[in-house]
Amino acid sequence: LVRLVARPGDHVTVFDAVKFVKVTNGIETDDVVVLDNLDPECTVFGEWEPILKDGEITRRRAYGGGSGKYKEDLHIVGSNHLEARNLENRLVYATAVARLPSDGKYNVYLSWPVIPGGAPATVVEVHSATTSDTPAPTIPHDVPSEGFATIYFNQSESTLSEDGQTQWELFHDEVYLAGKSDFLQITNHGVDSTKKVIVADAVKFVPVGHGEEIIIDNASEQGFEKSDGWAPDKLVRNSPGRGKAYGDDVLHYPPSKNGSPLDDNKIDPDKQVWARYRPVKNGEYHPGWYSIYVWTPGGLAHPDRVRFEIYGSAFPPIISTEIPPIYAVGETASLNATATYHPIGKQLEYRWTHTGHDIGLHLEGVDTPTPQFVVPLLRSPRPGWAGLIEALLQHPESLLRDDSTGLAPRIRLARVALDLIGRIPTEDEFLRFEENDHLGPMIDAYLDSEDFKNFFFHRARTELRSRGTEESDEPARLWTYIATNDLSYRELFTADYSIDSSWRKISRPPEHGPTGILTMKDYLVSKPGLPKFTYPAQVLTFAMGVQFEVSDAVEEARQKVVSTTDPDSMCYSCHKLLTPLAYQREGWDAEGNYRTVDNEGNHIDDSDRGVIPDYPFKGKGLGAFATQVVKKELFVRSFVNLHHDMLFHRQLRVHEDQRDEYKQLYDFSVENDLKIRPLLKKMILMRHEEP
Repeated sequence: LVRLVARPGDHVTVFDAVKFVKVTNGIETDDVVVLDNLDPECTVFGEWEPILKDGEITRRRAYGGGSGKYKEDLHIVGSNHLEARNLENRLVYATAVARLPSDGKYNVYLSWPVIPGGAPATVVEVHSATTSDTPAPTIPHDVPSEGFATIYFNQSESTLSEDGQTQWELFHDEVYLAGKSDFLQITNHGVDSTKKVIVADAVKFVPVGHGEEIIIDNASEQGFEKSDGWAPDKLVRNSPGRGKAYGDDVLHYPPSKNGSPLDDNKIDPDKQVWARYRPVKNGEYHPGWYSIYVWTPGGLAHPDRVRFEIYGSAFPPIISTEIPPIYAVGETASLNATATYHPIGKQLEYRWTHTGHDIGLHLEGVDTPTPQFVVPLLRSPRPGWAGLIEALLQHPESLLRDDSTGLAPRIRLARVALDLIGRIPTEDEFLRFEENDHLGPMIDAYLDSEDFKNFFFHRARTELRSRGTEESDEPARLWTYIATNDLSYRELFTADYSIDSSWRKISRPPEHGPTGILTMKDYLVSKPGLPKFTYPAQVLTFAMGVQFEVSDAVEEARQKVVSTTDPDSMCYSCHKLLTPLAYQREGWDAEGNYRTVDNEGNHIDDSDRGVIPDYPFKGKGLGAFATQVVKKELFVRSFVNLHHDMLFHRQLRVHEDQRDEYKQLYDFSVENDLKIRPLLKKMILMRHEEP
């Protein structure tokens, strides 16, 4: 397997083709395998752009302005190549998996065209039976495990959160550590120690599934060991990107002060050092499956490629599948997992299964990485369990009716548990409930449980469309923190703090002000501002339930020059809110960074600019909007409906049979300062007709 990883920077990374040539007795043979980027064995992750062979594409940056094609035809393999341009911190890579005709030694070649602005360097990883499971011989260690995975980590940048606080960063997802010979090791292998300083700080072992995490710092008396040569350094945070040490200090090699080598004349360029971390607590090694996190302060003196080795007794394969396009009935659909690999180079076996037997789906090649099937014509209605499951997903309330009167006690409790914590009650919980047949105490117990926190966090992530990263989970963490600490829901929009991945309350830079989720990086990035109105439209819908409809008449008006803020314009009914809120967002760019001047150096006016005389959220920035919107009646209405939808999978029928119920919940919410857990309990008790 060959993987090309694009490095961040204002340049272009290119991926074209890979060639494998078998070597026998030191001489290349005619056994050659060539993989072009269009072949199914090649997969990509991230934002790659295909460029045709004749270069027909606009390239403003390549020419310093203007447009046109490359000045001459590009010399490439096949009909195109792939380009990744001007990356920041996004992960972008391309993978080629060779199904070689026989075992042996191979030379590996990469092909790419020479283009303007090409990357000065890029990372190429080669995974094979000999490159992945052979330890570095220059570093002594205990009897090794069955294998190890080598991962390179960028120590030049701190693992900083959005507000500038150092945080844990997931380093490796799953590995089984069985005993003393299993550990994480940091080495200076491949680093020029006369120019760069490597750092060893702290590592966190988090059990997969459940269990207590284990943190090993460089000063830990248990679970940490090191070679000679390291020296402690108390960091002073005085450079961009510099974070703080986990404990009192970090370890540096070569010896340094605030990240800078003390005397490079005394550095042995051939000296190899290592530091090892093991999951040891109370003097005992705790074997098990772990996810591993690292803590890195960062700094310009550190290299961007430091070798970390994970010695483990078992590694799961790294699964990578290509998302298939939409296929029509009768077409042959292909699945592709050729980019899947094992960290220590073990041979993989494939086994694909499916549950579509009742619809006539027949999967071919189930023991290969690229199975296929012909898309069947669905019969209506679908037979068997598939039809039942589909009906329940489309109509969740069909499982248990609204009126719980007459239901057996266990069924009533089962519904409450499913609504609050997403699981069936335990036998002990059933017995406790049957003793008094009152839901109140059981609801309180569920709301105080870790199960509720986890399930609410899951629902908040879904509602806010999190992508599962620490950054995109930040809004959901704040929402969950507010719910489980009985704070007012208004703080979701007005909090001047955030919640880190360890569920600690942390401060935010002053430019955020009282804006809650509204200025969190991922919340901004996923909702563009001007010239589009995605951000104000989605914020107003989420905060107040306001819906915006683009009718055919509006589409026709877009073809003409119209003023959105003219009271006589058909656009005015929507843009009397959208336009001033879009202006208030202007202090944050498309990447979620705060700014006071635009790209041309002009001062940014992030007030509502007075374009709508009766705009109800006047003032400077999103803080002005946030502190006023939480006082509106529509905000309270949205609060009630949103949490009713999260709990029961539908909003209240406020204009039909549930108007009285809605009025009770509205008044209750106001009396309790919009606290989430009391509202959820009230909703459940009203549904089950308990006081």
